Amino acid sequence: MVLALDYLRRTRQDRDGLALRAAEHVAAGYERLLGFEVKSDPGGFEWWGHAPANLFLTAYALAEFHDVAAVHPVDPALLARISAWLARRQQPDGSWSPEGERAAWSTDLGKGRTFDLTAYVAWALARAGAPSASATAWLEAHAGETANPYGLALASLALLAADRGSATGRALVDRLVAAAEREGPLASWAPADVTAIGARGASAAIETTALAVQALFLDGRHLALAQRGVARLVAWRGADGRFGTTQSTILALRALLAADPGGAHTEAADVTVRAGPASRRVRLDAASTEPVVVELGEGDVPVSVEGADVRARVAVSRTTWVPWTVPPPTRGRLRLRVAWPKDPVAVGRDAYADVLVQNAHPSDAASVVTVEVGIPPGCDVEPEGVTGEGAASVERGERTVVIYLRDLPAGAARAFRVAFRPRYALDVRTAPSKAYEYYVPEEAVAVAPQRVRARR
Repeated sequence: MVLALDYLRRTRQDRDGLALRAAEHVAAGYERLLGFEVKSDPGGFEWWGHAPANLFLTAYALAEFHDVAAVHPVDPALLARISAWLARRQQPDGSWSPEGERAAWSTDLGKGRTFDLTAYVAWALARAGAPSASATAWLEAHAGETANPYGLALASLALLAADRGSATGRALVDRLVAAAEREGPLASWAPADVTAIGARGASAAIETTALAVQALFLDGRHLALAQRGVARLVAWRGADGRFGTTQSTILALRALLAADPGGAHTEAADVTVRAGPASRRVRLDAASTEPVVVELGEGDVPVSVEGADVRARVAVSRTTWVPWTVPPPTRGRLRLRVAWPKDPVAVGRDAYADVLVQNAHPSDAASVVTVEVGIPPGCDVEPEGVTGEGAASVERGERTVVIYLRDLPAGAARAFRVAFRPRYALDVRTAPSKAYEYYVPEEAVAVAPQRVRARR
């Protein structure tokens, strides 16, 4: 929302009070972000505000609060407190150590992790207007030790944000250009391993591509390749507008804003959208940067856009709803069992569902595990009614109760009991349940809806 509000103000758009509503959301989000500061370790941040604080998230918080300050008042003492926390954890040589930060990181990539984490923290400090000279010197000295596109992108951003003329930063951008995976009009970058937040697979590729695109735009010498990266990001966007996880979505939006900072549009254009035999004429207003949505109806037909000599980004998505589809076998680390009572339970009395989540991987931990337990309609379920060890936080969703675990070690399992109370006699099915690592949602393991009955 901070990015959206900043964009609305730069482009002088406020249709129907949109900017005002965005400002209200930013104010509420700012207050909520403050709650993730670890009270026992001021200046440090963590997923749920519990000790120990996390170095990556603290650097992320510094950059985010700096961005918020452009559109909403931020306490200067908060920024100083976060910066001081990061400074206390910097090594004498200028780097930051990943030791103890992410259990999901492979232990045999320690040197690479130090490079990635140092680059990320240095980038956050530079974005906040307080670049670290010792971190910059460390990155320059160790720039030749990594070939990971993720680390190359972070380091080039850190160095160029601190000094737009950095020779090492520009050399890293050249290495990014060589590492690009080109596919027709698209270009992307994939990391060598998980990202600093613990993402793998598609979300990690989105993060890395978005970082690389930002570095290319900041460098300014390879704009055509940067635009191909933008096209790949747009192709990754889901029907709900997101780009995978929260982290990959934010980075992707930053890349899109770098590609289009809100310059003037001087000419309107008319284009024709064709979907098989059907077509529709669309007017692209020169004064508007809002997307034009065209509903194409049903069917699997080719889609094309024809018309004036104008550059426009097009995304095609299909939305289908079915009550339940058996998912393919899980490719991830997690296994999930959910057992609701098979016999009828009593109306107005507590009953219980048992949940077991397990990390089946023999050596790697599962990071920030999220368990969404589908609940039966007509029943009261509250976070306080979830018992078991290992939960960092429990929240109530619309159709689920969500259990968050900070990390789940290799081979470990966690058991929970969910209390529910039927309000009246019923014979229903729960919503489906699933478990996944928060930053690897494509590897979710699902459990089918289950029948729940209640009698008076």
